[in-house]
Amino acid sequence: MEQSNLPEAMRLQDKVVIITGAGGGIGRAMAVLFAAHGAAVVAVDVVAESVNDTLAAINSSDNCMAAGCDISNGEKVRQLFARVGQHYGRLDVLVNVAGIAGQGKALSQVDDASWQRMMDINLNGTFYCTRAAILLMRELEVKGSIVTVSSTGALSGESAVHYDTAKGALLSMTRSLAREMGSQG
Repeated sequence: MEQSNLPEAMRLQDKVVIITGAGGGIGRAMAVLFAAHGAAVVAVDVVAESVNDTLAAINSSDNCMAAGCDISNGEKVRQLFARVGQHYGRLDVLVNVAGIAGQGKALSQVDDASWQRMMDINLNGTFYCTRAAILLMRELEVKGSIVTVSSTGALSGESAVHYDTAKGALLSMTRSLAREMGSQG
């Protein structure tokens, strides 16, 4: 559908979009698509070099930014969103894609470090980014959107227990936030 045929709220031209996990896969594809529709994309990944490759794939990266950030660190996330707010003066969309996959381990095979790493990245990182986005949108008086990519494992339990648990918690968090924030934009 042509951008000009869309309602104003659905147009991406001049919107500022942060995409986590934009160093490859779904995140990179979304970054390219958003930019192709005129959005200023902030491509975020823990591997800074990979988001530079994403900017190269976007082609027209004049108004786009690559940001290396470990989203499992709440303070680093806060700093990133503050930088985006200062640079662009707005945030319209957050797309939470960043995550790591489960290795198909049974509960008895998941050690404490693996459990914690899965929760830190797949759950806590998304929480930190979502919270920072909501706070920034409120501060800048922008009614924006937050999209969180999860997994069928959230419902089916088809993967590793730590992965499915984190993805199930994301689903619950998203539902709670929709109820809490939906009336605010």
